[in-house]
Amino acid sequence: MGNRGQKTGPRRRKRRTLKKAWERPLPAIKRSALSLPEEPDFIFRFAVYGDNQRGIPVHRRIAKDILISGAEVVLHVGDYVQDGKKSEQWDEQFRLPARRLLEQTLFLGVQGNHDKDSPRYYEILQPPGGKPRFKSTRDPVAFFGLDSNRRLAQQARWLDRKLADTGATWKVVFFHEAPYASSWPWPGGALKTRKHLLPVLEKHRVDLVFAGHIHNYERFHKEGIPYIITGGGGDTPAKPEQLKNPYLVWSAKKHHFITADVYPDRIEVLARDLAGVPFDGVIVEKGGPREIELKPRRRYNGPRPRQYPNRLGKR
Repeated sequence: MGNRGQKTGPRRRKRRTLKKAWERPLPAIKRSALSLPEEPDFIFRFAVYGDNQRGIPVHRRIAKDILISGAEVVLHVGDYVQDGKKSEQWDEQFRLPARRLLEQTLFLGVQGNHDKDSPRYYEILQPPGGKPRFKSTRDPVAFFGLDSNRRLAQQARWLDRKLADTGATWKVVFFHEAPYASSWPWPGGALKTRKHLLPVLEKHRVDLVFAGHIHNYERFHKEGIPYIITGGGGDTPAKPEQLKNPYLVWSAKKHHFITADVYPDRIEVLARDLAGVPFDGVIVEKGGPREIELKPRRRYNGPRPRQYPNRLGKR
């Protein structure tokens, strides 16, 4: 019979070690994918990312990709660090990985909820006017940064005045917490930004809005305005499409950054993976958004992106 059916001692379970997303091997950079366009009417490129926090290797890679891409302006949608009260994190998680971006580009950043209005934000980012909400112009684009952590009613009045006064061709607004989202922790988006900011954004028909907070990629369109959640700058990606977003177009669970190429009559926006390869895109025009068709077209889950009658374009 042997030892069959008898216990020979406690069985040791093999402990499965899961690497954090930022510890996994990074793909090789495809420099050709990051080249600036050669069209004669191209003006300049800007880049957008956010929520880098603990993912230092991914953040370092995104900063390198953006430098290779030739972006002149960089927008950051907040959450530079995991805990804004810890001064050393501002160096380890943000300043050092982004050092060359801070030195070589016009770097415009708004605060996220993790940043906690730290003095290091003002020291490192040096926001225009020394305030957490600001306007900065690189013709023909006016960039409006807002702090979604504080006094949004007051900031909405400020934004209303500034949008009314600007003569820029393109108006781009960015802040941390999006008014709609398909992921936790909100019930489908930040109700405070929905209440205070949406009426102003729609009144002035801004051209493009960026946000973060959710650690994935999500694009939705409302009243002809494309909103892009770009929270894939380093920290652990979150699963999208857990909640209903009635305006959802596309989502992806991956680290990423955005490039936007500015022309006199359009802005071509591409979401890129860590190799620099685009996986989603939209063309912003005064008549409304047009899809950029990319092949292979991969997403995290769900159906194909929503189509816009008479506005669908191919590239």
